[in-house]
Amino acid sequence: MVQQSSVELREKTGVLFAILEHCNVPLLIFSAGIGDLIKEVLNQKCTFNKFSPGQPMIVANYLKFDEKGALKGFAKELIHTFNKHEVFSHHQTDYFIKHEGRRNVLLMGDMMGDLRMADEMKTKENVLTIGFLNSKVEVCFPQYRDSFDIVLIDDQSHDIPIAIVEAVVQSKSPSA
Repeated sequence: MVQQSSVELREKTGVLFAILEHCNVPLLIFSAGIGDLIKEVLNQKCTFNKFSPGQPMIVANYLKFDEKGALKGFAKELIHTFNKHEVFSHHQTDYFIKHEGRRNVLLMGDMMGDLRMADEMKTKENVLTIGFLNSKVEVCFPQYRDSFDIVLIDDQSHDIPIAIVEAVVQSKSPSA
């Protein structure tokens, strides 16, 4: 199904994932989409797939099937763009415990509600937000500009996030 679909990942998704993995940076994909489908798209379409165990962490809406394979509904509480900040904190506390020493967050989203995804992360000190604005640019740009730290308009690549991660990693290296 995924192979025949027109679904695409942003350009250089595999490059970004490889850098994060190499630098031991946890990757959390938090989506109001279908988790089963997200996993399969990553498996089939991402150029990087050599993750450490538990990486990437995908929090999304997973489907529940009966013993005959018929769809019964969703496995847990339905996630949508306006409840992401609430749902993640009480469903994935192990994730926060495992990464409680992490203080910096690079939050990327394409909806205004995505800005609140890290609200319940208790240990965050620095949150850099990137908004991907892909439609209704004239109407939505003022709100995105006033809300996100960086707004990328109709940008289908991860060039900017890659540059940011590389700059942070380089500044942390002993030779910097």
